[in-house]
Amino acid sequence: MLDRLTESGTGNRGPGLLLSRENRIAESVLHKASWAHQCSPKTIQTLLGAGHITPLEKGKVLFNRTDRVGQLVLVLKGGLAVSMTTREGREHLLGFIGIGHYFGVVPFFDERTVDYEVSALTASLVMHLSRASVLRCISEDPGFRLAIIETLCYRLRRSYVSLTVTSVLPVAQRCARALLYLVDDLGAALPDGIHISLKLSQGTLANTIGCSRPVLNHQLMELRSAGVIDIHEGHLVVLDKQALENLVTEEL
Repeated sequence: MLDRLTESGTGNRGPGLLLSRENRIAESVLHKASWAHQCSPKTIQTLLGAGHITPLEKGKVLFNRTDRVGQLVLVLKGGLAVSMTTREGREHLLGFIGIGHYFGVVPFFDERTVDYEVSALTASLVMHLSRASVLRCISEDPGFRLAIIETLCYRLRRSYVSLTVTSVLPVAQRCARALLYLVDDLGAALPDGIHISLKLSQGTLANTIGCSRPVLNHQLMELRSAGVIDIHEGHLVVLDKQALENLVTEEL
């Protein structure tokens, strides 16, 4: 749960055996995901039919470094954290994966091990998409093929930016960029603003930005006072996305 701002075990379900409730969730997510709009109806049905559903408890580790994935994983419910842990045991959060987003694209194609850990931020539901079904859809559906390429390009561009912002940008710009990433990964557009779907602690956000919790608290207070963000029942709400984008480019 996002802190108050202050002034200072499971199993897999086999393909074709999805429970009706899980199947409805998967169908809803696939039809709403922006990348899926480029896909043919046949591709959507193929992915649904070949999917393995896995429920995850909060904190459950889905992948560790050096694991071989061999599949794409789509988030159906909840959200996941991507992180790396140093030899000294210090964890650094790299980002989040929200509903409708898939991950594991690079190790899927190069068939090498993953370079990060993935764990559930909250009780979650994911769908494993087999290598055979994904490759078949890629070969048969130009729209799905383009969606995969666009995802790779977006994440590559984002990783390039992430390599520089921590050491170059002031904390205000780093905070604004992190909030924009949350909008992309976990945002849900509602009439009163873009709601971040998961409750994130200030400690978690500070980890992703690379600053202390008091420093982050100060930045969030300033953004809230300026009417750029708000907090609603523990969730961050972005009220003015353009203001965050302007803040990010101020010193570039």
